[in-house]
Amino acid sequence: MFMFNCQLCGRTVPLHTPVQRVVLETRPKSYPPRENIYPPVPAEGAKGSRKNRSKKARSARLKRNDPGGQGSEIVREVLSCAECALRYGP
Repeated sequence: MFMFNCQLCGRTVPLHTPVQRVVLETRPKSYPPRENIYPPVPAEGAKGSRKNRSKKARSARLKRNDPGGQGSEIVREVLSCAECALRYGP
């Protein structure tokens, strides 16, 4: 723990007071789909430990795709005291 200045009201916060992060601005973000991005996983029915897995089971591994999608990114975030976090937070 450390002392810090609230970036919203400018007060010095007492020692051992936890920092509150307040998101002030976000923006929409679109993530494109990506193919074969994740490591392969065993195909259904492939049994055995990694060492003892048969050649057939090893060749039956499936690669996974990332579907992409929509989300949001933080544009501006500040450190604040508990009072300001309640006032400006969600």
